[in-house]
Amino acid sequence: MKNEFDDVEHFDVPAPKVAPPKATNKAKAITNVKQIKEIKEEAKSIHDDKRQARRKTTAEDFTPSFLVNEMLEKLPKEVWEANKTFCDPACGNGNFLIEVLRKKLKHSHSPIDALKSVYGCDIMEDNVEECRLRLIKVINEYVKQNKKPKFKLSPIEIIKIVNQNIKCTPIGKKYPNGSLDYDFEFKDIMSEEAAQERFKEIKEQKLLDQVSI
Repeated sequence: MKNEFDDVEHFDVPAPKVAPPKATNKAKAITNVKQIKEIKEEAKSIHDDKRQARRKTTAEDFTPSFLVNEMLEKLPKEVWEANKTFCDPACGNGNFLIEVLRKKLKHSHSPIDALKSVYGCDIMEDNVEECRLRLIKVINEYVKQNKKPKFKLSPIEIIKIVNQNIKCTPIGKKYPNGSLDYDFEFKDIMSEEAAQERFKEIKEQKLLDQVSI
């Protein structure tokens, strides 16, 4: 039986084209823009408060993107060849990984191959979830901006990749030293049903609007 997500190319799935009155279209557009802006502002406020509070208790601080790019520019050109993998054992919310992914895309790696080649771990579950969403958003934006060739990507496949490649290693009985106790095999594979449910959450809760890249 055909999967209902088979024909989806990216996460911004257009609604069926209907011809409502122009005034209605305009009103809906204004409402949507306002809602998106409010969601982003609220998410940023919550995000900033959370980071400030956590910085006091865990000394967590993320490398800014300009510094990440300065460091990546110093790497030899060979690291951007096909089949080269990157792993950040303390990835936080993904500042290094999203810039690595962007550079791979700029070097003409296919979106799926590029995404499959980045890995990360973090001890904080919310960081891991944010990192996964940011990676998805980078791919989503890239696909929208590059219509030729037209990429046919399944959002379910994308979700399964980031779920497998970005691992939470919370400090505790299983990982007393966080990612230092992880074997870095990234074996956990998300089920099709779980991936579809996650896709539904991302769409309905507009989760990609709540993260920045």
